[in-house]
Amino acid sequence: MEIAVALSKPRFLNREAIELRVRIGNPGPTAIDVPNPEDNRNAQPVYTVTGPSHPMGHRFHFRQVARHDPFPAGGSEPGMTVVLAPGAALEAELPLQALVGFPVPGVHTLVAALEAVGDEGVVRAVSPPVQFVVERPAIQSMELALDDGLQASSPIRVLCLTGEAPARAPALYQAIFREERPDLGEIALAALVPLADPEPRATSVVAAWSNHARLDRLHDRFGWRGPRSDLGLHRLPEGPLPGPLLPDETMRLVRPALLAESGAVTVVAIGGDAESGANTLRTFALLDGGPLPAADRWRLALPAAPTGARAAAAPATVAGGGCAVVVVLPQDDRSLLMLVEA
Repeated sequence: MEIAVALSKPRFLNREAIELRVRIGNPGPTAIDVPNPEDNRNAQPVYTVTGPSHPMGHRFHFRQVARHDPFPAGGSEPGMTVVLAPGAALEAELPLQALVGFPVPGVHTLVAALEAVGDEGVVRAVSPPVQFVVERPAIQSMELALDDGLQASSPIRVLCLTGEAPARAPALYQAIFREERPDLGEIALAALVPLADPEPRATSVVAAWSNHARLDRLHDRFGWRGPRSDLGLHRLPEGPLPGPLLPDETMRLVRPALLAESGAVTVVAIGGDAESGANTLRTFALLDGGPLPAADRWRLALPAAPTGARAAAAPATVAGGGCAVVVVLPQDDRSLLMLVEA
């Protein structure tokens, strides 16, 4: 019998979701009965993590963490074990971050051990050690990505841009928070989920707010921008959207971008090319079947260049949909709030 463990990559951020892949093989001539690694009734395999977070070594198994029971089950039930024929292998996946924490950054090592029963008695196997690095997140930009009007207490999404140039290339993550005690307002970080690699010039994120429960549609959209760079947009599950997406890279974006149930994204921007000027409000529709770069859905000349702006989508129940934009305009020694409804 043999066992091996593997991770999806060699480096992870603290609190990042880490997928652990376990492979149990039977290279011998007879069948063996092995514990199913994905069944939380099992006290095997036993995993050992060493490193700065666990300098003395930390041994654990799935049953211990999931059921808070460190002792093996009193008997075997259907599904707890799998019969491996000669030459066969069993592969499983486990959320390592949910099983053990890595609060201290640095190099860590993971080893798995397993005992199984074969025709010749008890057989044992230990995996080759796997090393990985845990790093502190270096957050450069973040924005909430909410389901406006339908936002639940879990998951609460925050789009994050991490990385410190030139040591680390920028990367997009989604921080998943949950409100564990709504009566007390207690909110905890559940995990950091890697999303995509933006362009190297990215310095800020562009989150999309929806007026529906996006998990029901199994889609999501998230973007990024850099100094004098075009809008980058990534689609789940399809992948990155080819650019350029906007006709002018100098345009100021009005946050947030707006995600429709169809998957289309509305982006509001200010200024841009010399023709429109710095006091023109423009709206673009992406992923609605139209050409790229997107053509203006509408534009409006404002009495002055805005000092701030914010966009919002109409509720999904409103016929025709549309969005509203609140802009702040300087007016002598005062500020003028202007509501633009589309």
